[in-house]
Amino acid sequence: MSQDVEVQVLSLVPFKDYIMTTREESKNGTYPLDWYVKWAATLFIIVSVMFRLAGPEFRTYDLAVGVLGTALWMWVSIIWKDRALIILNAVMMVMLGSALIREFLVYNNI
Repeated sequence: MSQDVEVQVLSLVPFKDYIMTTREESKNGTYPLDWYVKWAATLFIIVSVMFRLAGPEFRTYDLAVGVLGTALWMWVSIIWKDRALIILNAVMMVMLGSALIREFLVYNNI
């Protein structure tokens, strides 16, 4: 009975094919590459925000880890062909990257 309910709920989900594929592959103990990259990128973004919370003395670390996390999410969004995520991550990479370069130039008095 519970499997019938699960199938009915999954049929309402717009990405049910992707969910079913991921579940089938996870039964074998493996996930697609984008699954690992997505979670690594998410971890980097969380660490970046933790640096931001820690204080202004960690700004360079915040920006560097944020650029890395955003770049990984950019890669995942390209794999998924999700235009909204591609635009979001492209803009964030430019903003964080330019702030990181500015931080480096100011820190080194260039």
